Amino acid sequence: MKIHHLRNATFVIESISVEGNSKTSENVILENLPFAVGDEVSENEITESIDGLDKLKFFREVSFSPRAGSQPGYLNLIITVKERYWPSIRFKGGFSEMDSWYITPISIHFDNIFGLGNFTNIDLTIGDRVSSFNLNYINPNIFNSGLDFHSRIFLKNHEFVHYLDSLRLKQNVPQSGLSIGF
Repeated sequence: MKIHHLRNATFVIESISVEGNSKTSENVILENLPFAVGDEVSENEITESIDGLDKLKFFREVSFSPRAGSQPGYLNLIITVKERYWPSIRFKGGFSEMDSWYITPISIHFDNIFGLGNFTNIDLTIGDRVSSFNLNYINPNIFNSGLDFHSRIFLKNHEFVHYLDSLRLKQNVPQSGLSIGF
């Protein structure tokens, strides 16, 4: 991530152009900016928008280049992205009183697979008291309506430990399902 230095002033965005996006729709990039053409922005807001685009994990690199606008105080902004084309593999683990220890040795993310800003992942979690398989799909701003579409298919087994006086009892609770939401 890099930004060409601006002074600590505010500017009116006169135009925004996007370069380097062969897969990702320009609308996806523009929808994930906290400002639009005609808005007044500061250097901090531009820097925060770089962080926001980077957190999507759609791009290997995001840079902004400001250019002088048609009049003083106006700015033409050029956004250059280098896209990720392959799925990413992530690892996570943790501990909680309810689940004990757990790890997700494989979590494959097919984010932005069609260039429309969607998030898709498959993960397998194993642990002391929990095991699960999840397939998640999120499509933000479906049909340009401002609504997000979420779907999830899951299989989960959760073991609960109960103590009754000197007895230690284990209860296995299997869960599975499909959830769909807007």
